[in-house]
Amino acid sequence: MATTIGTSNHRAAYKPQVSLSGNSQLSSQQRLNNLFQQIDTTGKGHITKAQFEQAFNKLSLPAAVKDLGPEVVLNKLDPNGAGIITKPEFMQRMEPLMNQKAAPAKEEAVEVKSTSESGQTNTDEMSPLDGFALGNIIDIKA
Repeated sequence: MATTIGTSNHRAAYKPQVSLSGNSQLSSQQRLNNLFQQIDTTGKGHITKAQFEQAFNKLSLPAAVKDLGPEVVLNKLDPNGAGIITKPEFMQRMEPLMNQKAAPAKEEAVEVKSTSESGQTNTDEMSPLDGFALGNIIDIKA
C-alpha cells in the first residue's frame, strides 16, 4: 500500500524581520548594514541629514546612542558637515557609538540650609542621594 502526500506549488514570500538590539547572532557589521539600509530609503548608497533625522526615533538603537540625540550622532557621522554620509563612513563612524555604554545619570546638587541651636544659619551642598541615605526627603527646586 503506497501513501501519497500532497504538496502545494504555492510559496509564501518570507522576509525575516531583524531586530538591531538583542540579536546576538548578527555580527556588528551586519547590524550596521541593516541599520544603514533602514535609513537609506532611496537605495542610493548614502544617507542625508533629513533621512537620518526622520529615521532616528524609529530605529532600534542602544540607549547610549538614543541619549545623545539625533543632532549629536549626525555630527559624529558627518563631522565635515557635507550633508551626505556614505555607507563606508556610516559603518566606520557608527560602530564605536553602538558599542559605547550609557553614561550614568548625573546627580543634581542642592543647597541645604539648617539653623543651629544658637540661631546661626548653615549652608551645605548635598546631592539628592545624600538625603535618601540620611533618611530625609529633600525637595529639589529648579
